Amino acid sequence: MRELFLKTYYYEPEQRLAFTVEGISWEGRLMRRMFLFLCVFLFTAFSLNAEVTVFNVNYESEVLGQNVSIQVCLPDGYDEEDATTYRTIYFLHGGNTYPSYYLSVSDTLDALLSEGVDPMIIVLPYGYPLTWFANSEVTGMYEDHVMNEVIPYIESNYKARANGDSRALMGHSMGGTAAARIGLTHPDDFCAVASHGGELSLRRMLEIMGPRVFTETFGAAISPARGTWCNYTIDCSQTYSPNLEKTYDCDLVLSGSGDIKEDVWSRWKAFDPMSIVGEAESAFGVALYMDIGNVDMWRTTTEVMDDSLTALGIDHTFRLYDGNHLQVAEQYRYSLKFIDDAFKVLSVGEDIQTSGSLPEEWCLVRSYPNPFNSSCTVELELKDARPLTARVYDLLGRELITLHTGGMGAGMHRFNVDLSGHSSGVYLLDVQGGGQQAQHRIVLVR
Repeated sequence: MRELFLKTYYYEPEQRLAFTVEGISWEGRLMRRMFLFLCVFLFTAFSLNAEVTVFNVNYESEVLGQNVSIQVCLPDGYDEEDATTYRTIYFLHGGNTYPSYYLSVSDTLDALLSEGVDPMIIVLPYGYPLTWFANSEVTGMYEDHVMNEVIPYIESNYKARANGDSRALMGHSMGGTAAARIGLTHPDDFCAVASHGGELSLRRMLEIMGPRVFTETFGAAISPARGTWCNYTIDCSQTYSPNLEKTYDCDLVLSGSGDIKEDVWSRWKAFDPMSIVGEAESAFGVALYMDIGNVDMWRTTTEVMDDSLTALGIDHTFRLYDGNHLQVAEQYRYSLKFIDDAFKVLSVGEDIQTSGSLPEEWCLVRSYPNPFNSSCTVELELKDARPLTARVYDLLGRELITLHTGGMGAGMHRFNVDLSGHSSGVYLLDVQGGGQQAQHRIVLVR
């Protein structure tokens, strides 16, 4: 793979360069666009006030069969020579945009360091133009590309921690939908998911699209020439219901009258985040954040997801902010803090680890049953007497139960953990004593 080194400070993605084209020939407009592109590129690539190191990695993807590029943002102070390793966020970009549009997320993270957020690597894979980062024989195998090429490359070539507790997914719009879908279907590979403006209910998305398609077709067959919403229907269907034997290489999910074709929808459901969370097990172990603007046309696609998660008793965070679909950069600070909290809660690994010694040298932690329905028994076996605290936290780091605080003798100690008043999900038992720590996951299934 080939790396282009950039050291830069990035502008907010909403800051656009605007100019008047009235009365200018198409040649003039082309020259102006080329000039503006060159200015933005030079500004991006050669600014001297850099705080974030960015690599543009170009390579030939075997999965996609084409040359692609990804952006890798390394935190200030990243040094190949020291022993520090980093957690990684994979940011999936929106439809018909490029990864570079979202590079300001690294500046937001840099600004949050002073508030206690840990430095992280941010990776922006390529999914242009409207692939939904899904696997399709028409648009490409983009989910495989992320899971089987991008992540292994990052963890082999950068100081990224190679475990699911140290990975998170973020995304906007198309990428927000994809982040939720991939995170929920690969819960062992990611600690947290943050969706900004994602269409989290594809069914509701189609219900919004249908009347708009009808205004372009008036009941006639969908075709690219009829307008934007017909084109969007074709593009999405090429991802979610590809069919190389059909016109436009897909089974169209909407009819010319804007109605949902239920036989085609049955294929779409495999990609629909809201349908996926209907199988509640898929959400276990993944901390889920989502937001959307109150004037975003896709607002209800996230709201119905929030309703569904609440009804299923699945922990999540939902923010309805004052703004539209494009005001995503202003929301990064909330999702980055959420992800940082999730990383810190699960930073001790799969089951039980300790700081300062091996588990068997001071404390063994067990629980049964695990998963459990409402309550479980926790066993703590201490090698020697010591002052000790044992508490239960949720994935947001909120203390729920104090099991013990004070002195504890050597030997076996049992506690009942009752979470009957809480929703399904992963909880963390934290044990500290004598300058040492042990943590253990318990899973509540309602």
